[in-house]
Amino acid sequence: MTRLPSLRALTLVLLGLGTATASDRTCFVTARAEFRECTLTCRDALRSSGDECLNRDHACVDVCRSEREDCRDATGFETAIRACAAAREAAIANCRTLYPAGPDRDTCIDDAQADAFVCRDTARENSAAAIDGCRRSFRSCARACPPPTGRSQVRARRCRRDTRRAYRVCLAGCREDFQAARDACRNLDHPCVEDCRAAREACRRPILEQLDVAIAACRATRDGAVTTCRATHPEGSAALDACIDQAQLVAFRCRDEAGERVRPGLKACQDSFRTCAGDCPPPSPSGAFLDEP
Repeated sequence: MTRLPSLRALTLVLLGLGTATASDRTCFVTARAEFRECTLTCRDALRSSGDECLNRDHACVDVCRSEREDCRDATGFETAIRACAAAREAAIANCRTLYPAGPDRDTCIDDAQADAFVCRDTARENSAAAIDGCRRSFRSCARACPPPTGRSQVRARRCRRDTRRAYRVCLAGCREDFQAARDACRNLDHPCVEDCRAAREACRRPILEQLDVAIAACRATRDGAVTTCRATHPEGSAALDACIDQAQLVAFRCRDEAGERVRPGLKACQDSFRTCAGDCPPPSPSGAFLDEP
């Protein structure tokens, strides 16, 4: 699996530009575009290797994927999800207009987010059967694809494991190059900022572990409530659906509250990172810290 070398080249160019690029928004836009292109290359390589692991011609399976996307688009699911997001943003903007910063605004925003959750859940339920049909059609289409030309049979399980590992390495390389490019855009020494990032991750780790525990508790409560719903109401009944929807809504609010509890701690970690990174010197003009592609 290969990765685009362009971000490394971009970073070297940016280092040569010096402080002139520090406030140049084009620099960040270019870096982000290169990052997206890099991750898309990783994904395409993952799909190609995965198809070969299953002894299927990649071009044939890509046609099946294209048909699956057309099928999903026809369900209206993505359109419904975008409508939910638009309604949420409009409701949150209204909350900010109606209420000053404080508990009333927070409650209003929480309600808007809960309404958006219900909207998304309804969209998923309404489209579930159609989307499942798209998946089944894709599987049938992909299974009918011939073996790749000129490639011998491989051990599928080991092949897929190696492919996933290569994909993770590819994405990590894209992110590393992206961070180096952003640091160069800010005219900051990349190794110094990397040390600040490591300190931020060490700061965030116990907070995120606390969040994981809280979210696990939310899910356990939800699962218990769903079990009670199924024991109380007949399968396929409207009462059962309403009961499960309510359990899922309560779990969403639980997760949202857990996220709000850890937000100040995460913000403190981020503020410390900004201070640390702001104290980093300009990069070495030689760009010697970068590996050649």
